Parts: sequence; C-alpha cells; structure tokens
Amino acid sequence: MALLRRGGRLASRVPKSACVVPGHATCTPPRLATHAATLLTPPSPLLLLPAQTYEFQLVVKQPSDERQPPEQLLERYRRIVADTTAGDIPAEACTIKERLGGKFVSLCIPARVQAAHVVDLVWAALADDPALVMKY
Repeated sequence: MALLRRGGRLASRVPKSACVVPGHATCTPPRLATHAATLLTPPSPLLLLPAQTYEFQLVVKQPSDERQPPEQLLERYRRIVADTTAGDIPAEACTIKERLGGKFVSLCIPARVQAAHVVDLVWAALADDPALVMKY
C-alpha cells in the first residue's frame, strides 16, 4: 500500500475513503492517488527558500543603424531589474557577451528575489521593450 501524507506525517494504513486533502471527507481511489502525488511532490526551491539568487538572462537586438555600447545596455537593464526587485545589483556581478559581431548582446543579471512572483514582476517590467528578443 502506498504511503500517504496525513496530518504532517506519513501513514501507511489509510482507509480507502479517507482523503489527504484538508476539507475532503471522502474521495474515490483514483482521486486519492492524485491528491497523494500532489502533496508528496516537493515544491519549487524558489518557493521554499526566500532570498534566492535568480539569473535574469536577456538577449537584446542592437539596431543596425546606431549601436549602443554593451555597457550602456547592461546599465539600462540592470537598473530595471534592480528597481523591480528592490535590490542592489553590482555591475561586476553581471556578464555581457556580444553575439554575431555585435548585432545581439546577451546579458546575465543576477538578482536576489524574495518570492517567485518577483520574477514575474521583472518580466512584466520588460514586456514592452521591443529590443528584447529573448528573456529567460
């Protein structure tokens, strides 16, 4: 018989009608298995531990007529990420790589985030930027 989490501890003998989800009095056996698998799956590490460092990877396309120095691009995007995460990001911690002769610039901006939704806030702040080709 499979182990099910019940009341913060593992129990090997659970009646067929008992459910591991609070508020559910009874469930059918297939639903019990789904609930048990959900509860036994570990959450994302970013959700468990606060103040994780997340590396924002950005690829910026330079305009063909007037290219900015990569350091200026880094400063611009570093400031956006720092303002959104409410943190201090030193320029020395970031990396810049020019691609295809400078047509594209890859930026890696590490930032400490307090919760997973902060990453979504950064992506929302960068959503309307037409120069961003990729962000992950």
